[in-house]
Amino acid sequence: TFKNFFISLFPFLVVFTSTLYAPSDSDMGWHLKYGEYFFKHFTLLRENTFSTQMPGYPWVNSSWATDLVTYAAFHQFGFFGISILGALVITATFYFFSKAARLTFWEKAILFPVILYLEGPFFEVSFRGQLITLLAISILYFTLSQFEKGKKRVLWFIVPLFTLWSNFHGQFIFGLGLFFLWTVFYLFQKWKSTTIQKERLQVYTETNQSFFSIYFEGKYLFFILFASFLATLIHPFGIGIYQESLRHFNNP
Repeated sequence: TFKNFFISLFPFLVVFTSTLYAPSDSDMGWHLKYGEYFFKHFTLLRENTFSTQMPGYPWVNSSWATDLVTYAAFHQFGFFGISILGALVITATFYFFSKAARLTFWEKAILFPVILYLEGPFFEVSFRGQLITLLAISILYFTLSQFEKGKKRVLWFIVPLFTLWSNFHGQFIFGLGLFFLWTVFYLFQKWKSTTIQKERLQVYTETNQSFFSIYFEGKYLFFILFASFLATLIHPFGIGIYQESLRHFNNP
């Protein structure tokens, strides 16, 4: 019914309206000029042209796609368009996390305001690449939750997710780390439960079959993980996105 639909939609309307901030990213001008350069020349800028520091530096821009979206929104709708874009990304992030956690209406009513308050200083900047990373993490967790429900094939959606993620923001590496840790703990949990069942019930045939299923499931998960890593290399700068990240790790 319309009443139930409105009740389920209301928490996300609150999130959307609460995150309509005027863009205040200190790097906004640079991102807009980078996006403008692409639409004018239809090529990626590979030098540090729009900066007074280190002119001509061969810049590896892992978030080039974010700059294109930012400029397109600004070109069509001005700063208001960027505000709308940021609020939509944040609302989608809340949606996928709540679906993954299977939150009830009252759990959303309690948790959403708290999260909005705690993340307020971050959300106030409005649309930027870090928001894309949060959205991608929420989609990753939602996909993994569907896998845990027995929908094994849904895991293949993670591969193109990482292709998009690596082109929108450099923190995709964090996503690969989360995926790896989830895989290890997921397999360990299944192995532990199977071992306990074997010790308690001493049902060797069934538990041996369970160990085999864990082995094959592990091969499947690590294959998807490796395919996701390869998918991140579908990028204009290729392996350079990892080299640039290593430079950031070494920068105090």
